[in-house]
Amino acid sequence: MSTVAVVELLNGASTPWPRTESDSHPMPTASARPLEGARRISQLVLVRWPGRDYGLSELDAHQPVGQAAEAPSANVYDTNPTSVAKTLKEWLPAGDPHRGIPRPAQETVALLPRP
Repeated sequence: MSTVAVVELLNGASTPWPRTESDSHPMPTASARPLEGARRISQLVLVRWPGRDYGLSELDAHQPVGQAAEAPSANVYDTNPTSVAKTLKEWLPAGDPHRGIPRPAQETVALLPRP
C-alpha cells in the first residue's frame, strides 16, 4: 500500500488546530487530555469550519455535524489522546473553502504516477 501526503500552507488562513481535507471529508484533529477534551475540540472546530468556509452559521452547522459526524479516536492510551471529527462534504453547501486560493497540491497529486 502506498500513501502520498501533500502538505499545503494557505497564507492568510489561520486555524488553531490541524485541519486535514480529503476529497470526501473535512477533518479537524485535536490532541488533549482527557480524551473528552480532544473530542470536544475536534467537534467544535468541525462546527466552525463550515461556518467560516461555507457561509453557515454555527447553529446551522450543528445540524449536519451533530447528526452525521464521524469521530474516530487514536492514541487513547497515550498521554495526549487524539480525536478526529469528520463529515461528508456532500452534506455541506456549495462553497469555496479556500476562498479562491489556488490548490497547487491537487495539481501535484494529479501528476504523480498511480500504482
